[in-house]
Amino acid sequence: MTSYLEVISLEQAKNYLRIDDGMTADDDFITSMIKASLQWIEDYTRHILVERDFTLYAPAQTNCEGQYIYYVYHYPIVAALPDADKTTRNLYTKYYTVEEELVITAGYDSLDLVPEAIVQAAYAILQVWYYNSEKTIQSNLVPDSVKFALDPYRRFPLF
Repeated sequence: MTSYLEVISLEQAKNYLRIDDGMTADDDFITSMIKASLQWIEDYTRHILVERDFTLYAPAQTNCEGQYIYYVYHYPIVAALPDADKTTRNLYTKYYTVEEELVITAGYDSLDLVPEAIVQAAYAILQVWYYNSEKTIQSNLVPDSVKFALDPYRRFPLF
């Protein structure tokens, strides 16, 4: 996928929010919220929804063979350059290479592969952000129920 709007289109968001198609005054605002909610989910879970490249630079840690050890928490990983040995764990993928840079491509190829819980969490965030945007006191911009639904998908360092 190349755009956040492939995950949730403006039309789908307006339908979920029960906004008439003829009302277009908030279209830019809703589009911005779609992107922001999906970016928040990417940051929270490390599940990359829109395919893109990440450049990782040589860490201080090397193994006994002089290879750099890169811990990659992004998911799903489509490719890694240069080609490197790897081991995959539940929360990360570890790459071994002598190169001082590792470029990974991460992201989902199609919407069918994105966990439905992630998409539904984005809808829930949209609803809270859209209908609570004018409140003077914001108690919780991302509902705890959304965080609980996303927690099983989180990939993060344990140290």
